Amino acid sequence: MRKRHKFKLSKIIGFVFGALLGVSLLVGLVYMIYPKRIMFYHSVSINSQDTKDKKAEFKVALANNDDARKRGLMFVKSMHDENGMFFDFEENDVVCMWMKNTFIGLDIVFINEDMKVVWIERDAIPLNEESLCSIEPVKYALEINSGMVKEYDIQIGDTITFEKDKFKE
Repeated sequence: MRKRHKFKLSKIIGFVFGALLGVSLLVGLVYMIYPKRIMFYHSVSINSQDTKDKKAEFKVALANNDDARKRGLMFVKSMHDENGMFFDFEENDVVCMWMKNTFIGLDIVFINEDMKVVWIERDAIPLNEESLCSIEPVKYALEINSGMVKEYDIQIGDTITFEKDKFKE
C-alpha cells in the first residue's frame, strides 16, 4: 500500500509568504544599489557679487521634496563636472547635510532666501557621516563636484540664478 503525502494549507501559505518576502527584500537591495536615474533638467548660474558676470552654470537635478532631499546624491558613483543637485528646503533655516552613502567628493554651496551664497563647505569627504552645516539660515544648497568652487572662484556673497526646466527636452 502506498502512503500519500498530505500538504497542509498552512505549509503552502508559509512557503508562498516566504518567497514573497525574499523577492521584496531582493528588490529593495537592487533599489539601494542601483539608484533612480537623476535628471539634470534645471540650471543654476553663479554670478559674481562684484561684476554680476556669470562665473559658472550647472545643469542640476532638483531636490524639492523630503524623499529627494534625503536621498540627494547617495549611491551616485560619478557625475560630470557641469552637473549638480540643487536643494530647495522650502523654509529658511540652519541646514545640516552629510555624505552618508555618497561615493563622490562634493563642494556644498549654502544659499539664503535672497539667492546669495552665505557659506561653502569645500571638498566634503565621500561616505563621511559628520554633519556639514550652514552657519546661518539658508533656503537652498547646491552640491557640485569637489574642486568646482575653487575652479570657478565661487565665493561667499556671489548670487545664484535658478532656472527650472531649462534643459528639459
